[in-house]
Amino acid sequence: MSFPYISVNIDDDIDSKIEVDFNQPQRKLLAEAIALVNQAGRQRNEFSYMDALLSLRKALIIREKILGDEHPDVAVVYNNMALVYSAQGDYDKALEFYLKAFKIELAVLTDKHPYTINTYDNLKSVFLKTGKMKTALTTGLRPK
Repeated sequence: MSFPYISVNIDDDIDSKIEVDFNQPQRKLLAEAIALVNQAGRQRNEFSYMDALLSLRKALIIREKILGDEHPDVAVVYNNMALVYSAQGDYDKALEFYLKAFKIELAVLTDKHPYTINTYDNLKSVFLKTGKMKTALTTGLRPK
């Protein structure tokens, strides 16, 4: 069975379409971010890629604002955004977001951490699909 897909790109203009009430307590906003990431997973599974990316972008805004740019939960959102792009066949965008996640994970987690290993495996999968595995290996893109 073959499923059609529509390529969706998110640009900087999307921020103007997303409203986040930062007057809410941070704990409530972080719970909302978790719900948005879960919702995005369901949307991705239903091939609603634009909706999934919108949910993830909102979760990213919340997490970056509260947790900072280099928090593992921010990397989780990047990884999930990459999964959406990969599902669409947009491997260049997928690589961009996997690399953002991987960079954070290597900086704040160990190379043996399950998140880091998962992102690395996702990167390998995209490199294999695009025929860029040799480039990845020669540039040192691998856990220690």
